[in-house]
Order: sequence, then structure tokens, then C-alpha cells
Amino acid sequence: MAIITSYPTETLLSDNDKFLTSNDAGATTLTPASLVNQYVGPGWTIAGESWTYSSYSGGVGVINVPTGATTRYSPGMVIKFTQPTLGVKYARINSVTSTTITASFAGGTVLSNEAITLPFYSVGFAPNGYPIDQRIKGSEIANYRIYTQADTTNVTQTAAVIQAGWGQILGTGAAGIVETVTFPTSFTTVLSVDVTFIGYKSGGTAATAITEFNTSVGGGNVAQAVNITASNFVMSMQSSGTFGAVYHGYSWVAIGI
Repeated sequence: MAIITSYPTETLLSDNDKFLTSNDAGATTLTPASLVNQYVGPGWTIAGESWTYSSYSGGVGVINVPTGATTRYSPGMVIKFTQPTLGVKYARINSVTSTTITASFAGGTVLSNEAITLPFYSVGFAPNGYPIDQRIKGSEIANYRIYTQADTTNVTQTAAVIQAGWGQILGTGAAGIVETVTFPTSFTTVLSVDVTFIGYKSGGTAATAITEFNTSVGGGNVAQAVNITASNFVMSMQSSGTFGAVYHGYSWVAIGI
């Protein structure tokens, strides 16, 4: 047993450790760490177990955890832990098996093949310290999971994945232009793909932000998804007239499993 009078942030404590505290009357007392050991920082819970590296590819990592993980973790939760490379890392859980957690990493964070220490989890959408660029944002929405009712008769619930993004294509003077869009992560099955025409970029230069497109024009221009596969689709844009030699923008949202 140790008596804790000060400690660095995110220090794991034994339940047998004691905090040296004082009550409202000023009397000194020893408080068992077991009373506070499950909560460190607003929104975070100490996992209190050993996590190890399993694999990492394309922004998605797999972590080995003790048996029974499905009773502790679920898709949508966020996790954080520390590794020698890059220090504290954050991710959002995609799926869970009895012994593994699969999670998406963003904002330049990766799961390294090295020791994992100080694991935490949270049911909050953005607990204290969770980086702003790892919350739902733009094309990084890939692998964010929702639940959809797939069958209104049997009320079957299916875990689905949303991927989204935007792009632009240079007009050719013809009434139609096409471009192949590759999903950041391939689906097993695509449920739907919606494409929207968002306007053109004045001056014939490529846009660096979706807000640069002139959305007040483009009447008669229609974008749609065709030739949809598990890994990509073809964005087909049609015009009632012809497309000028300027960049035309589109956005897309795909749902699948």
C-alpha cells in the first residue's frame, strides 16, 4: 500500500493505495483509491486491464484485450491510451469481439506495433481532451457507425457505416462528365450512395474548399452515382446544356456494411 499525496495526470492506482485528504472540518483522513479509481478526467473511465497491439492498416487498428470485451465496450465509444511513439492516442470504436477492439484513428494518429499503457474508454461523444479533429468531420467520417432499421416487419437492426466526401471535375464542353470516386474504406455491401451537384468554381481554377463553389447557379445540372461497387462508384454529372471549362463540384454520402 502507498499513501498518495500527489500524482501525475493519468496515473493508474492500485485499489489498495490511499489518498491523503481532509474533510470539511479540516481533519486529515486516508481515502481508498478504490473509491475514485474508475474515474480520471471528465468523461473517461480507466480500463484497468492490459491492451496489446494486434494490427493497423489504413487508419483502422485492432487491439487485443482480455476476454469478455463485448460486455465492456461497444461501437461508438471512444478510447485513449499511451504508446512510446506519439504519446497519448485517441480513436473511436468500430466493432468489438470477445478479445479485440477495432477502432478508427484520425488526425495523423496511428496504432504503433509497440506497448500500450494507460488505457481508458468513454461513452461520451467528445470527452475531456478528445482532439477536435477526431470528432465527426468531413471526409474523416469514414467508419462512423449508426444503427438503421433494415426491416420494418421484423424490426431487424443492422450496424451501418457512413462514408462521405466531396470532389470536383473539370468541364469539357460536353453535356456530361464522369469521374470514379473510391471509398476511403471498402464496404462489404453498399446500401445507398447519394450524390449532389454543388456548383462551379469561377475562373476555371480548382477549389480548395467546398465554400468556393458558386451554388447559386447550375440549374439543369444533375449529379448521380452509377456503377456502384463495394470499393467505388462513378459520379455521373449531366447538364441540360453543356459544361464550360471550369471546375464543377459535387458531394456524396454512402451508407453500407
